[in-house]
Amino acid sequence: MATYEDPLLGDVQVEKGTVAFSAGLHRWAFTLTNFAKMYASKFGVDESKMMERLWGENYFDPPTKKWTSKNTGSATCKHARILVEFLEVAITSIVFLKGIYPPGALERRKYMNLVVHSARHPELRDYIHSAVSGLHPFIQKGLVERVAVIFFNSDSIPVERFMFKLTVNLSYGSRVEEADLEFSLRSFFIKLPFSESLTRVLPQDCRWEITAYFRSLPQACTSKDAELWIPTDTQQWQQPPLITPIKSMRSEPLSVQLYLEHPGLSEPKA
Repeated sequence: MATYEDPLLGDVQVEKGTVAFSAGLHRWAFTLTNFAKMYASKFGVDESKMMERLWGENYFDPPTKKWTSKNTGSATCKHARILVEFLEVAITSIVFLKGIYPPGALERRKYMNLVVHSARHPELRDYIHSAVSGLHPFIQKGLVERVAVIFFNSDSIPVERFMFKLTVNLSYGSRVEEADLEFSLRSFFIKLPFSESLTRVLPQDCRWEITAYFRSLPQACTSKDAELWIPTDTQQWQQPPLITPIKSMRSEPLSVQLYLEHPGLSEPKA
């Protein structure tokens, strides 16, 4: 990156907040002006004012709906955000490893200094992102017990159910070392490609969905993402499932367990 002038971009200077970001490898670029125009209409402010907010030590505080020069995000909010980012990448990794999409549907990228996968198709990417992001306010309140990635056969019968059991210690008051938390989450990802349960490819005519299990019914939420979550009557097995542990991690205040549920031998066939 460099500070320069270009007639097509206008005056691009860090000091003025007219900054451009680009990636030659992936062939994309944008300026702060692009986002200033988008968010100015959302917040009902002038574009020039929004430009000032998008650069430097400026934070938007959701509870007060005001901008501030101090990061007012609570520790619980940060933990929930980290967990949501982790789930989005982990779920995408599971979908990739199950092989139900053709080559090229997902691409490699870096996350926590590891090579992971992200969806290239906009609808697939948006589904995973919006579903998991919609859980943020509920995770922050400790309401989400499990998040499941369920694969169904062509008869819409569940064949595999990958369960993330989540625990967020809401009473944890000590300062969290993000480096320690990142180390634990990174070790979680390293394990995934070597799990026999995950590398067992499913037929490409399978479909899948993300389902969340709550400890208690959530109250009405103002988040647009949260509104995407609706009650479901996903078909269950008649017999208790077989459980195969895959990976677990605990780094206060977060705890995550991943295990596979699949039908037992006595489960009636369709």
